Amino acid sequence: MRYLVEVKAIGIKLNDSHLRQAIQYAATHGVEWVILTNGASWQVHRMRFEQPVSADLVFDLDLLSATPRSKEVIERLFVLTREGVSKSAIQEFQQQKDASSPFLIAAVLQSDSLIGVLRRELRRISPGAKLSEDELRGVLIDEVLKREVAFGDDAKVAASRVRRAANRALHNRAKSSVPRPDPSHEPAPAAAAAWSAAENVPSQDETPTALRSACTVAETDRDAAPQSAFARPQHPAASNALCPG
Repeated sequence: MRYLVEVKAIGIKLNDSHLRQAIQYAATHGVEWVILTNGASWQVHRMRFEQPVSADLVFDLDLLSATPRSKEVIERLFVLTREGVSKSAIQEFQQQKDASSPFLIAAVLQSDSLIGVLRRELRRISPGAKLSEDELRGVLIDEVLKREVAFGDDAKVAASRVRRAANRALHNRAKSSVPRPDPSHEPAPAAAAAWSAAENVPSQDETPTALRSACTVAETDRDAAPQSAFARPQHPAASNALCPG
């Protein structure tokens, strides 16, 4: 189940108790998206599965007061249509909303990478200035940003998202820096097998007997193959973990 829809009579005004009831249902069934409506007013919420369980308002649309040709209204109505549901339009809508969130923008501005850029630019403008990153962050929080976007639960959630994104980027850079075999210089088959196996070998002591045998065959192939076949640098794991000595 992708959506939980809680429907009330059209004459009943939606309130917090209705939302709490829908949140409880969604939490019980593990549903991410909650739609609360009385036919005229439509609320879309995204569940936040934490302690305590809560939900963030994605949008609130009142059909009785909405302007039919408004781009904003059309976008929100599309989310509720069958086509929008089949295309997961709600997720794209949420991502767009998140990207323009003042809390997320404030968190990005306070991140180490942005503070570093700001510090470099200020030192370029005023070469004699001595400003630490902590001092700049303090000025940014106390005098530039609104305090409501720099503090509170929403600000903490945004800061956590920025940290996770930074960690992912760091992990991806480290992963991409690992040297790979040069496809233009293919080694002999046994050597290639040893190289591939080395990717998952944790240490020399844990090297399986079969892989040690592969090492021996790879060395034999190396002696028999032309020098150009082994022109690429050897993988550290292959040379140290698989083939000690």
